[in-house]
Amino acid sequence: MKVLYESTQKARTWMLIFMVAFVFFSVAIFYPVFASDLLLQPQHILAPLVMLLVMLMFYQLRIRVFADHIKLTYGIGLNINLKFDRILKADPIKTPWYYGFGIRITPQGMLYNIQGRTALVVYYERNGKPKKVMIGTDKPDELFKALQKLMK
Repeated sequence: MKVLYESTQKARTWMLIFMVAFVFFSVAIFYPVFASDLLLQPQHILAPLVMLLVMLMFYQLRIRVFADHIKLTYGIGLNINLKFDRILKADPIKTPWYYGFGIRITPQGMLYNIQGRTALVVYYERNGKPKKVMIGTDKPDELFKALQKLMK
């Protein structure tokens, strides 16, 4: 299937924050274990492992638009397929700061983003039912133009 639009965003700021926190927690957890005769327990590994998993899951967001669906891929492979019969309209918006980052349920519908506050609200139809989704992007104009081609 032909890709009509593709964009990848990296969450550099969040990754830097996560890396600093990962190193801090790893040292805080492992230093007492290695500096004494304590045995390494499974719970010592759990917090750094969870942080590493979160980093790998959300370090980037790839948006790909096809003729019949939009595919969002987070990090190492969390895939979200938004299948549609037709695109009704799309509007660029600025999301409020309190909507946060990642995958969110908001009063305006689902929000998929990785950083920044710019998004595109996509109104589409699936199986005769109107639906709405917000896709966070650093290039809302380019995504809008790609979706506009599908609206015709």
